[in-house]
Amino acid sequence: MKALIPAIALAALSVPLVAQPITPAMPEVREVIGDPASAPQTGESAEQIIEETSAVVRCPVCQGLSIADSPSQMAVEMRGVVREMVHAGYSKEQILQYFATSYGEFVLLDPPRRGVNWIVWIAPLIILLAGAAILMRAIRRRAEPPAEAATEPAGETDPLLLRARAIGEGVSEGE
Repeated sequence: MKALIPAIALAALSVPLVAQPITPAMPEVREVIGDPASAPQTGESAEQIIEETSAVVRCPVCQGLSIADSPSQMAVEMRGVVREMVHAGYSKEQILQYFATSYGEFVLLDPPRRGVNWIVWIAPLIILLAGAAILMRAIRRRAEPPAEAATEPAGETDPLLLRARAIGEGVSEGE
């Protein structure tokens, strides 16, 4: 019976932990970015803004997909937030600012080109140029003749070879 009491207490304490939502609570929109930039949007223009915005926000769960393409529950909730914000009159820029403030600039599939983010934009170019330089150097090395063949013939300066020639000439002269 004494062993059963700690197990029941542990189970009772873990119920509130299990009942907590998996996704973090998102901050209040007006606290982060202020009032909407325009009048509430509806119809096709609202759907276009929703699609464009959802296509450039990264899903924090899938990370390689936008929230428009991700099947995760988090992406569904984020698309709902985008929809609510567009219908409330927030612009695409305000919505992107809201998500960047809430999750960090990592959440943007096209991060701004400033500060440390320049590494993301410049590193592939530097790696590509370095690879091209290494490849060209390797091609030039293969095209060059070997170092031994590039020097003057050994017969003209090698004393052993000169002596052998002299002996050979002397034998042919002696016959």
